[in-house]
Amino acid sequence: MPIRFARSDLLFTQLLAGDVGGAQAVWPSLWEDAGNATGWTTWLIAGRLATARAEIALHAESAESAVEWARRAIKIARRTRRRKYEARSLTFLGQGLAKLGRSDDALQSLRAAVAIADDLVGPPGRWHAQAALGAVSYALGDDDAAAAAYAKAGDLIESFAGALVPERSVRLLAAPSISEILSVAGRKPAV
Repeated sequence: MPIRFARSDLLFTQLLAGDVGGAQAVWPSLWEDAGNATGWTTWLIAGRLATARAEIALHAESAESAVEWARRAIKIARRTRRRKYEARSLTFLGQGLAKLGRSDDALQSLRAAVAIADDLVGPPGRWHAQAALGAVSYALGDDDAAAAAYAKAGDLIESFAGALVPERSVRLLAAPSISEILSVAGRKPAV
């Protein structure tokens, strides 16, 4: 069990670092190995890996594949009551649906992700959901909704960064994904 979880953590780290190709290459072996898990590890690792697979598909494959994997991940997350992964998967579903031109469904999914994240997930999950809602709202031409979502994401990032020791705050605020959110929100990192 610890090895499976550590390997899935490394997979999420690859995705966070933008190494989608590396994550895509290693994912099949992790998924195959998940079939050998026992007990509660089976559903927990499958849910994590399905969520990661939805993100991989969103960035490296077709929107249809992203939607399919996001729906699979949501089904697992709901069945096992893993709300954090439900929120992440709803975010990927919304982004995939937006790519397919299904605007109303995309926004509904993203708003559901934000609601779950706000109720349950820590600041990084919350700003991720808000930023996804902002990006899709902007792409759909709703600049006011985009600005509001990015402003909330920026508030969450700045609050979280303010609670870190200075060295970690600097590293967080320098991360490309964080810099992008703050830039779109019209903010500069306070470092």
